[in-house]
Amino acid sequence: MVLPILGNVTRWSSDYESLKRALRIHAAITSFIATAIGANRNGERGANERALITDDLSDDDWSILG
Repeated sequence: MVLPILGNVTRWSSDYESLKRALRIHAAITSFIATAIGANRNGERGANERALITDDLSDDDWSILG
Protein backbone atom coordinates (compact mmCIF):
# COMPACT_ATOMS: atom_id res chain seq x y z
CA MET A 1 0.00 0.00 0.00
CA VAL A 2 1.35 3.40 -0.98
CA LEU A 3 0.38 6.26 1.33
CA PRO A 4 0.65 10.04 0.90
CA ILE A 5 3.74 11.82 2.20
CA LEU A 6 3.06 14.81 4.43
CA GLY A 7 5.08 18.01 4.15
CA ASN A 8 7.71 18.71 6.76
CA VAL A 9 9.05 22.22 7.47
CA THR A 10 12.53 20.95 8.37
CA ARG A 11 13.11 19.16 5.06
CA TRP A 12 13.29 21.35 1.96
CA SER A 13 12.47 18.45 -0.33
CA SER A 14 9.34 17.31 1.52
CA ASP A 15 6.97 19.32 -0.71
CA TYR A 16 8.61 17.82 -3.79
CA GLU A 17 8.33 14.30 -2.35
CA SER A 18 4.69 14.95 -1.38
CA LEU A 19 3.81 16.04 -4.91
CA LYS A 20 5.72 13.15 -6.45
CA ARG A 21 3.80 10.68 -4.26
CA ALA A 22 0.48 12.43 -4.94
CA LEU A 23 1.05 11.97 -8.66
CA ARG A 24 1.79 8.30 -8.07
CA ILE A 25 -1.46 7.75 -6.14
CA HIS A 26 -3.52 10.27 -8.13
CA ALA A 27 -6.35 7.81 -8.80
CA ALA A 28 -6.76 6.98 -5.10
CA ILE A 29 -6.75 10.66 -4.12
CA THR A 30 -9.33 11.51 -6.79
CA SER A 31 -11.54 8.60 -5.72
CA PHE A 32 -11.32 9.57 -2.04
CA ILE A 33 -12.24 13.19 -2.73
CA ALA A 34 -15.10 12.22 -5.06
CA THR A 35 -16.50 9.89 -2.39
CA ALA A 36 -16.18 12.56 0.32
CA ILE A 37 -17.80 15.21 -1.88
CA GLY A 38 -20.64 12.83 -2.76
CA ALA A 39 -21.21 12.04 0.91
CA ASN A 40 -21.15 15.75 1.68
CA ARG A 41 -23.84 16.42 -0.90
CA ASN A 42 -25.98 13.76 0.74
CA GLY A 43 -25.61 15.50 4.11
CA GLU A 44 -23.49 12.74 5.61
CA ARG A 45 -20.47 14.91 6.40
CA GLY A 46 -19.83 17.88 8.66
CA ALA A 47 -19.42 21.46 7.54
CA ASN A 48 -15.62 21.34 7.89
CA GLU A 49 -15.37 18.68 5.20
CA ARG A 50 -16.95 21.00 2.64
CA ALA A 51 -13.44 22.35 2.12
CA LEU A 52 -12.75 19.27 -0.02
CA ILE A 53 -15.06 20.66 -2.66
CA THR A 54 -13.01 23.83 -3.07
CA ASP A 55 -9.65 22.03 -2.72
CA ASP A 56 -10.37 19.34 -5.32
CA LEU A 57 -7.83 19.49 -8.17
CA SER A 58 -9.09 19.67 -11.74
CA ASP A 59 -7.67 17.54 -14.55
CA ASP A 60 -5.73 20.62 -15.68
CA ASP A 61 -4.25 21.03 -12.17
CA TRP A 62 -3.06 17.41 -12.18
CA SER A 63 -1.66 17.86 -15.67
CA ILE A 64 0.38 20.90 -14.58
CA LEU A 65 1.76 18.99 -11.59
CA GLY A 66 2.71 15.99 -13.69
